[in-house]
Amino acid sequence: MRPFISPEIICRYHRFWHSGRICLAMIFALLLIHLTQIPHGVWMMVTIVVVMGPVSHVGGIKGRAKQRFMGTILGALAGLFPMLIPGFPFWLFMIWIVAWVGASSYYALGRNSYAALIVGLTLVIVTGAGVVDLQPAIWRTTNVIIGDVIALVFSGVFAHRAHDHWRYLLAENLRDFMIFYKAQVTDMPLRESHIEKLLGGVKERLNIMRGLQAPLRREHSIYSPNGNAVIAEQRRILSTLELIQKTRVFSEKGHRCIVFLHQLRRQKKELVGKMDLLYQQIYQHGVVSSQDFQFDHLSLVKQLRKSDENEHVLSPFGYIWLNRHLSEQLNRLYQLLPKRDYPQDEPLEQVEKSVTHEDALGKAGVDLK
Repeated sequence: MRPFISPEIICRYHRFWHSGRICLAMIFALLLIHLTQIPHGVWMMVTIVVVMGPVSHVGGIKGRAKQRFMGTILGALAGLFPMLIPGFPFWLFMIWIVAWVGASSYYALGRNSYAALIVGLTLVIVTGAGVVDLQPAIWRTTNVIIGDVIALVFSGVFAHRAHDHWRYLLAENLRDFMIFYKAQVTDMPLRESHIEKLLGGVKERLNIMRGLQAPLRREHSIYSPNGNAVIAEQRRILSTLELIQKTRVFSEKGHRCIVFLHQLRRQKKELVGKMDLLYQQIYQHGVVSSQDFQFDHLSLVKQLRKSDENEHVLSPFGYIWLNRHLSEQLNRLYQLLPKRDYPQDEPLEQVEKSVTHEDALGKAGVDLK
């Protein structure tokens, strides 16, 4: 069954959906406070904004809510402890607060930084800057916990999953790789402005993918184990494509060698087709089927040697090596992606029946950023 709103729409306009989720959570909290007349309900709304505000992915919100919950409990216990002891000296009470705030500040620069920060913040909220009052402290703690639960529940409304966002970013990069390489195959070079736009889009998406690694792990995504390796391999592919684009044949004879190598053109077209299939499979299903990214460079080298018996032309050999290197990188990228065997009766839908440079570059302007 298809979802009511496709994950792609949620990912592409994730800021809009993120804002809507927080607004719905705030409306629910306001109604709950109004109907129950719960004391100190403002801390419930503060918790919702703090937990949901900086992150939009389900995995990020879960991790943040977990840390806030742990920090709240520990901070509340630390704050309530001196209140529960009759005759606790005020000077010792102040030392207790300062020691806990200092410890939370120290660990706030570590791994669970948010939880450590919340310990100190909750401690100050519960103790009320030294005003010993048990009942408000308990209500503040209760409101923070309720706010955590509300944030977790509403994070599943039109859920923005890092898994889907990462997958569509990967698909966008594969599409741009295909467009970039296709321009070399069809002898229709892209303008410099188009090249900068494509390369800039790929680099920006790679940075976003790097930032999604932590939410991926929390969502137990199938991309999480090899996520960093996939990003690194994409960077290598991008570098190779730039080298292929910048490679120039330094002699007229070398240029003729490349132009009349029909087998090279055929292999490049096959490689474009495989790149297109890889893009469509990731875009539609998030997994790939069995493929073979082989590039028969030996036969091409033999043909060049036969045609250049009296003159050594280096550039065509380097150009062939770069294409072979690209096929090897694509194969390594394919090995890192999750696999699936597609049944014969489940053909892939054609995502883009005819990708022209203009259409593709137009799409590249509205990537999932």
